[in-house]
Amino acid sequence: MDKIRKTILFLNANQVSQELFRKKVLCDLPYDIINISFTTNIEELFNQGNFDLIVSEYDEELIKNIRAGEFGYKLIEMPVILFTGICYEGFAKVCLSLGYSDYIKFPHGDEKLRKAIQKYLNSEK
Repeated sequence: MDKIRKTILFLNANQVSQELFRKKVLCDLPYDIINISFTTNIEELFNQGNFDLIVSEYDEELIKNIRAGEFGYKLIEMPVILFTGICYEGFAKVCLSLGYSDYIKFPHGDEKLRKAIQKYLNSEK
């Protein structure tokens, strides 16, 4: 039986960031990616739930809605990695308390992001 490839949903409004994510972070990892911007109908996409991990820019309302089950119960426990340039003291703690699974700063967090993706997608559920 063929193994089903896991899929990452990458939420980022910036097309350049989407391409860098694909080329630098996922270049040789065996995962599929769905690139979308925040202008896409996220609710409809979330309700379909055809992905295994979310990598996102900072969005407090979005993470609260995900963890509250607003987009279905499948997403409540889904890993959501915050990949952001925001890095003031204490920000990581705030993000983790909101419900993000991990906090990684860019532009120098590519290898950390790769490791976090592998950690969440290779773990047995």
